[in-house]
Amino acid sequence: MLIIYAALIAVPKELEEAAVLDGASKWTLFTKIRFPYIRPVWITTTIMATTYGLRGFDIPYLMTNGGPGQSSELLTTYMYKTAFTSTDFGYASTISVFIVIECLVAVGLILFMLKRRADS
Repeated sequence: MLIIYAALIAVPKELEEAAVLDGASKWTLFTKIRFPYIRPVWITTTIMATTYGLRGFDIPYLMTNGGPGQSSELLTTYMYKTAFTSTDFGYASTISVFIVIECLVAVGLILFMLKRRADS
């Protein structure tokens, strides 16, 4: 949110003033001036948040260790347990490759959806 806020306050005031002089409403000012100006920052922030969510490890592992049972286990915590508890490093490295592929697919989908929306 801090990155998005910094991008919003970095929008040049001259653009907003010109739009207000032309009779733009607050909503038009946001959708036609501010949001297109911060679009690269929005895309970068969305990708960072998505990939962090897909590869999150620290909080679930520290709070619950994947438990009770396996109810809060993520793919990353399962990979860690497979590698260092079961010492099955081959299977754990396969899981890690799957996590990377999953993140790449998610980033590709985000870029595809945002590009398609920008073209229309």
